[in-house]
Formats: sequence, C-alpha cells, structure tokens
Amino acid sequence: HTWPLIFDYAKAAGWNTAFYTSQNMMFGNARLWVKNLGVDQFVSATELEPTADLDMGAHEGLLADYVNANIGKLKEPYLAVIQLSNVHYPYLVDPDLPQPFQPATTSKAPEDNPYFYNQYLNSVHQQDMHLSRIVKQIKESDAGKRTVIVYTSDHAEAFREHNQMGHTFSIFDEETHVPMWIDAPPGTLNDEQRKALKSKHAEYLFHVDIAPTILDIMGVWDEPGVEKYKSKLVGHSLLRPELTTQALPMTNCAGVWSCAFENWGYMRRNMKLEARAWDTGWHCYDLDQDPKEKTNLGVEACGDLKDRALETYGRLPGKTPDSK
Repeated sequence: HTWPLIFDYAKAAGWNTAFYTSQNMMFGNARLWVKNLGVDQFVSATELEPTADLDMGAHEGLLADYVNANIGKLKEPYLAVIQLSNVHYPYLVDPDLPQPFQPATTSKAPEDNPYFYNQYLNSVHQQDMHLSRIVKQIKESDAGKRTVIVYTSDHAEAFREHNQMGHTFSIFDEETHVPMWIDAPPGTLNDEQRKALKSKHAEYLFHVDIAPTILDIMGVWDEPGVEKYKSKLVGHSLLRPELTTQALPMTNCAGVWSCAFENWGYMRRNMKLEARAWDTGWHCYDLDQDPKEKTNLGVEACGDLKDRALETYGRLPGKTPDSK
C-alpha cells in the first residue's frame, strides 16, 4: 500500500484524475482502496442509487448519465477510470431494455445452463449499450480527438466448462481470459507505437501489461522518477516491441477477497500449470493446441512451472504444506 497507484502517477505528472464506478464500495470493503485516491472527480454506486445492490452495484444507465455530465469538466490532460459492475452475478438485466439472447432464465440448474448463460449475455449486451453512450460522447467531443480509451475486464465467467460456475474457482480460461482493446485516435501514438501495438494482436498478453501501457500512453514510462517503481511492474508496455514472456503466477483467490476454493498456478506464454483445491494435483495445458484446456499434458510438459508454483505458494491448493 506504500507504492503508487495509477492515479498517483497521473497526479505527479500534473494530470486531472477521475474515478467513476457503479460498484457498491461496501462490497469486500472496496471503499478502503479508494478512500484516499485524491481524484478530482469521484462517484460510486450508492451516490448514484442509494439502494444499489451489493453485488451488481448501481444501474449503469445512471453511471453513464453521470459520466457524460461530468467528464467534460476535466482539464486536459486527464486520466479517468470508469469501472462497471452490472454483469457481476446475479447479472443485472433491465426488463425495459433489449434482451436479444433467448430463451433466458435466472435458474442455475444444470439443465438450464444454456439459458442462464443467455441471461448473462443479455446483461453484457445492456452494459455495452450504456458504455457505448459514454464512448460516443467522448469520441464526438473535442477532447475525444486526443483521448485514448483502454478497455478490459477484471475476470471472465465460467458456465460449467470445467464443472464450476462464476469466478474465483479456477484459473481456467473461462474465468481469466478477458477482452481488451485500445482506441487511439490519429496523433495520439507515433508510428513505432502503433506498429508495436498492432503486432501484438494475436500474442499472449497479460493484465500486468496494462499499467506500463497506460504510463507509456501518458508519456511518463521513461521518466527518471518512475524508474525505481518499475521493479513492481513486471509487465511490458504494449506500445514497445517487448512481450511479457517470463513465467507469471496466477490465482483467482487473491488475499484481498474471500473465495470459495483455493486455486493457483503459473503461466508462460501458451503453457499453463493449474491446480484447484478439490483436484488431486497439478495439471498442464498448451493453450495453442488446446484452447479449451481439456487435455492434461502432465506436469513435466510445463517445465519449471511446478517448481515456480511451489516456490511462490508452498503447496497445492487446499492441501497441507508438505503436499507438493
């Protein structure tokens, strides 16, 4: 907690900052993470909707209204983070908005899985509608000509692909493979940066690459004052030729959140080692050849990833320390 957040870098560079979220800050005591942000603009779920759901947050139509009414008041350059939460289970679906994925149900019964998935897709569809209003206003504004938009998600969602539902159960792709795109208007990136970004379209990229990329977009990645903090930023800017090729620890059960079952592993490019609390050992997958992670190649196929996992975590998930 003594190392800077992305907002701290922005403020040190003299940028305006904003954090807009539809999430209920009582969820997991998230308020403790944001109470000292010191941003120029801030709004959260209960300010938008006092009775906002603990899990889904406030209706994102209200968030879109707030952002569109206030983001134009920020002085350039600015860093604004817009956090969305309506597609968190139980998935907010407004009955007055389009629901193109049918039939849909809120039932989680195994036989209803395809229709429960449609409920989720309808929630995503409606969230996209609200987000598109925000993006449209930004793109049509004068500032939009100079505004880079970075989009991603914190996690994905499982629908029984490996016999689990939701998230925090595993590091399989259905829980960890998320969308990510960057919209950079002409003039916001130089030719080398744009070339590097486009070259990575089909590469294995990781969330740890996002913070360096944002700092690079801001033009502060090479500042001397940032140098000592780079040791905590293990990823690489997507605007540079380098890729993150080192082995990375993965878990869907971080210490700041409670979760149903321990789960963790390691990943290097396309090779992933994983284990879950209710399994009997490590499993290795090659995502190039097996993107749905159905064929366990055996721990040896993942090289040193088991040793790295034991060095980091000390044991198998859900097992005693002497369980290797």
